[in-house]
Amino acid sequence: MSRSMVKRSLVLIAVILSGGLLAAACGGAGDELLIARSFFQAARFDDRTSLGNMSLVPFTPQDDGIASSPGVEFVGEEDRRPLEMIELNEALAETRDGETTFRADKKMYQDNNEELITLAIESGREGEDPSNADIRQAVQAWTGRTGERVARNNNAGRREHFEGIRDSWNVQVADERDWARRVSEAQNALNDERRIVDVSLYDFVRDSPEPIEVIQYGGELITKQFTVSANVTKDEVEEERTMCFTIERADLHGVMLPSAEEEGEMVEGVVEGRWIITEIDKTSNAPCAGHEAAD
Repeated sequence: MSRSMVKRSLVLIAVILSGGLLAAACGGAGDELLIARSFFQAARFDDRTSLGNMSLVPFTPQDDGIASSPGVEFVGEEDRRPLEMIELNEALAETRDGETTFRADKKMYQDNNEELITLAIESGREGEDPSNADIRQAVQAWTGRTGERVARNNNAGRREHFEGIRDSWNVQVADERDWARRVSEAQNALNDERRIVDVSLYDFVRDSPEPIEVIQYGGELITKQFTVSANVTKDEVEEERTMCFTIERADLHGVMLPSAEEEGEMVEGVVEGRWIITEIDKTSNAPCAGHEAAD
């Protein structure tokens, strides 16, 4: 293919992306076809920048082939649910606060019982109980530093005190791992929720004159499926293939926007993101579930 043909093709992609996907974000007939055409055109030339703006899934010439003449056979109903970024962000902050408090208490306990905890760690690493002499030495060092004494200052009493410290420390070490797991799960839940939001509203956030933090807003996540038929050529063999596309869009509510009626005034409004392809069933060669009856 000549350079001029490639350039014309890339210009076509840009036109489709700026016009077609803008129309798709606003709704209207033919949006799904424009999305499919834009996607397959960008995939044909491995235009990763354009693909990154419209899809979370690949369609490479090497692995999937080159698709042409796409048509939309059926479009499903939109499924809407509230965005939960505010709630998930609050849950993450609360979990982090709990972990911070726990770590501070654990550090205080460790500082107060440093000698006995050190002995517990060392003996645990060696896989054997410390001797009475080792416990006596640790208790004496602990008493000398803190001024505290064990209830019964004999071998049995010192060992009982040591074992209580050791057991409590082991519980706190396990609890620390549990707190780390809970923070990680809370962070992952927030990341999963905002994954589509960040891509769908990328242009708005990038072009906003004021910094926008999307997790501060409520809104909706809209999901829709449509069935696409296309001619796919791979290894010089062309076949007609049916694929199910899943697209998602995030809308933010309560965003301050310039008023359309009063110049210089700002009013709360809704910002509509662009549709993002989040899944393509490329292997079943079948319409989306529930679309068969419409054929």
